[in-house]
This record gives sequence, C-alpha cells and structure tokens, in this order.
Amino acid sequence: MRCQCSWSREIFADRPQSGTDDLAIVHATNRSYKSAAKSCTIAVAMEHQAESDEMADLVTDFAIPPEVQNLLDSGFLSLLSRDDATKTVEFSIPSLRSEDSEGRITTFTLTWIHPDFNAQYCHYYSEKPGDGPNFHIMKDTTDVGDELLDIATVSDLIAWLQHPA
Repeated sequence: MRCQCSWSREIFADRPQSGTDDLAIVHATNRSYKSAAKSCTIAVAMEHQAESDEMADLVTDFAIPPEVQNLLDSGFLSLLSRDDATKTVEFSIPSLRSEDSEGRITTFTLTWIHPDFNAQYCHYYSEKPGDGPNFHIMKDTTDVGDELLDIATVSDLIAWLQHPA
C-alpha cells in the first residue's frame, strides 16, 4: 500500500520544483519530514481499518464461512466485485494465475452467492434453481475459454482452494 499524501507539495510550496519528491525530501527539515511521515502513517492506518470493516461486512452480508474468510484475510482471495442486489460476490485467485509457453494466461475466479438466496440468483443448477452449490469456480484460459470446475460442497471448495489441482 502506498501513501498518496500530498505532503511534499505542502511543505515545498515556496520552493522551486525539483522534478522529484526524493530531491525535495533532501531539502526538508527533519521536523517537517517527521510530521508528514506521521500523517501518511495515520492515513494508511485509517485506510487499512476501512478495508477491514468492509471485509467484515462482506463476510456477514454474504454468509461467507470462516474457512473462506481466512483465505480472504490472508490475501489468497481478492475481491473483484460485490453485487448486493443479487447477493453475489466474486473473488479472483491471484496466486493461481499462470501463463503457458504459448502465452495463454489462465486465471481462476470464485463466485459466491449468499446461501439463502441461491435459488433466486444461482448461475448454474441441475434440475431446478438452487439445487446446486451456492458458489462456483471458473477457470478461464486465453484463446481456450471458460471451464466450470466441478466442486459440489463447501468442504470440497475449501480443499480445492487449499490445494488446487
């Protein structure tokens, strides 16, 4: 995470532009630099707390089990989208991204639907909406297309996420 503070512009507003923040920092007084660094640290901490709160809401709002939450908290899963209207959230799995010798890129996404709303918003089912799992993993390979992985239970999902084949 990189601090996006504008402290260098504020501290050096009366100085000629040097072209780089690094050169400007050399001219900063120790006191101004420490004050600016503290402000950036506080801003980053506040942003991190907001992200933590958002993830806690996500887990609650979509009834995500603790095992999946652990993978989300650890960074193994990364939030791609959230759709409150359809009770659906989508995650990427960045560590599984790969490229083959022909330059084709393979990515994986996990789509999770709140279990109480699976019948209404499910993407796939066998005989009637809601009879399948409330999640699915999609494997997408450039120039090959999508492949729906056959994972039927949350236990199987956790096992696959922890040890993908």
